[in-house]
Amino acid sequence: MANCLSWSLGITGTVALLLGSIGYFVWPVVLDSQLKKELALTNDSRSFSMWKETPIPMYMDIYMFNWTNPERSLKGLEKPNFVEMGPYSFREHHSKVNLAWNQNDTITFNQIRRWHFAPERSNGSLQDLVTNVNVIAMVSVLISVYPSIPIIFLRYLDSQVTPPFQTVGNMIEKAVPKMLLPFIEPVMEKEESKTYVTKTVQELVFDGYSDNFLNIFQKLKKIIKLKIPFDKFGWFYQRNNSVTYDGTFNMNTGASSLRQLGNILEWNYSKSTHTNYGQCSVVHGSSGELWSSNAASQDHISIFASDICGSLELAYDGTKTVAGLPATVHIGDSLTLDNGQLSESNKCYCPSSGCPPTGARSISQCRFGAPAFISYPHFYKADESYLKKITGMHPKEELHQFNIALHKVTSIPVEVNGRLQINILAKKIDGLRFFNGLPNAYMPMMWFNQRATITPGLAGELKDLTDLAEYVEPSLIILAVIGLVLMASGLFIRFLRKKSASTTPLLSETSAVHDDLS
Repeated sequence: MANCLSWSLGITGTVALLLGSIGYFVWPVVLDSQLKKELALTNDSRSFSMWKETPIPMYMDIYMFNWTNPERSLKGLEKPNFVEMGPYSFREHHSKVNLAWNQNDTITFNQIRRWHFAPERSNGSLQDLVTNVNVIAMVSVLISVYPSIPIIFLRYLDSQVTPPFQTVGNMIEKAVPKMLLPFIEPVMEKEESKTYVTKTVQELVFDGYSDNFLNIFQKLKKIIKLKIPFDKFGWFYQRNNSVTYDGTFNMNTGASSLRQLGNILEWNYSKSTHTNYGQCSVVHGSSGELWSSNAASQDHISIFASDICGSLELAYDGTKTVAGLPATVHIGDSLTLDNGQLSESNKCYCPSSGCPPTGARSISQCRFGAPAFISYPHFYKADESYLKKITGMHPKEELHQFNIALHKVTSIPVEVNGRLQINILAKKIDGLRFFNGLPNAYMPMMWFNQRATITPGLAGELKDLTDLAEYVEPSLIILAVIGLVLMASGLFIRFLRKKSASTTPLLSETSAVHDDLS
């Protein structure tokens, strides 16, 4: 009986140990294979249909800054004061079109973004009036601030196509000698153009607005052969439902390795954005919707944003639970928008004309050549000098931090808060009295939060996968340990049996002798 038990325990333990040990090493391969089947972009993969037409509800919340005292601040009597308005919330939907599958495991595509106003989620109407810096007028600041910006708007790299955008500042620089600048002043005064405008939210964001400043160049073009590249200005003018505005992307599909999934390799058929210097101009980072399988475990991750013609580096900031899912959080920290003052590696973000204080990055090339800079909302994490020249800013981490949460197992984004602010550098121009009252300050125009949270349905599917990944590996370890215990138990029983067998004859002989004596 004992012999049978020891053999049963030994065999069962050996099988359990082998299954647990082999399973422990094979399981990651099986999991990776299953993830690749589901996550890699192929014509029939689950992730492809979700990527092509984004199923997760996304919103863009826009907050406008109303300049409350333009007249007094332009006279130098007060600092410019700004009051936040909003949010003006828009439902956002992404579609991928013009898909081309390439032999090197990449896909080339265009992206259409659509926005629909959501009044029930908003605090205000699109007809609300907002006083802002007149961006159309401000672009001429580039004459003195950014004289080295090339005339070709580098969003459009094909030299055979006439670029639809050039900067007004560029046009003046190329076409107007500085000695003629004083003669432009009377034209400005006649057209009654101002350095600030009051427009509706709809005009400032999507519809765009015209300005008498454009009439100046319409009159000058006959003399100095100016070509006017646009008829209106709005931060998202002509962008809603546009196939071409975001540009053309080339992205890794993850077919060979999920560690390359979602990496943007080229933008507008180039590996360079042509907007900065050296490494800062290299196209790199995730598309934002698809991430490499190991992104969640990385100390730093990169996201490429065509909105700013560049990438943002986000730093690991711990873990959290989103919709019942374990996730790692990466945030925009002080280094993300640094331009070399905190880290030497970021110095290539510094314009040739001079660096702004840390916490803001030039996006002039992405915004019609306007002297535009991005920062975090309310200059959160930026140099304190930004707050000294204006009033009305109240930076708070919980409201203004840029953060993204990635699912621990798949690196699928489960929560996103992409918060950025657009600012205009209002600067005087030598030779033009029109700009004399400008405060030499970075003036906040608007900030937005592109946000999304995974739906309960998708969270449930991911939770099943999470539970599987979370429990299988420990279960295999436990199985192997149980196998060892069973094997040890079987050996111990055999040991006891052998010991018992070796002592039994002595007891029998002693008993026999005792019987004889009796």
